[in-house]
Amino acid sequence: MNIQTLKALAIINHLNQSDLARAAGVSRQCASQWLHGHHANGFVNIQTKHLLAIADALNVKADDLLRAMPLLGDDASSARETTRLLWDKLYPDLTTLLVAALEESPEALARIVQVHGMYLSAKLFGARIWRNFQKFKKFIHPVRRAELEGLWQYRESQMKT
Repeated sequence: MNIQTLKALAIINHLNQSDLARAAGVSRQCASQWLHGHHANGFVNIQTKHLLAIADALNVKADDLLRAMPLLGDDASSARETTRLLWDKLYPDLTTLLVAALEESPEALARIVQVHGMYLSAKLFGARIWRNFQKFKKFIHPVRRAELEGLWQYRESQMKT
């Protein structure tokens, strides 16, 4: 199971370590080892029954817990994305930024779109990028905002035809 993915999904679902342990049917100490232990490549091996129980509690498929969330892949890409997205410490870490984006925080969506553009951001975060653009565009640097507004208007015109 990918630990960063588990942590991010737990935050999104407002579950703490005790909640995860209860859902998986394990002790709090076991859940603590999962969350805070040193694991090779950010993965921990758990029994299938525990994986399925956690997936059910988080309302995701079990295989979603096996993959890294977007932007949280390997250490090198995480370091690169941390530099690009968290330069001003608006968010303490990538997981917090991703959770905020999934919760449709205008500042988080703007940050991701400013760095990665509309199409890649929409690929990572779905239609919320296009749907909420008018709400978060004010948080994007003016020069970049002008570029993205043109792209957004073009896409909107194509959607109407």
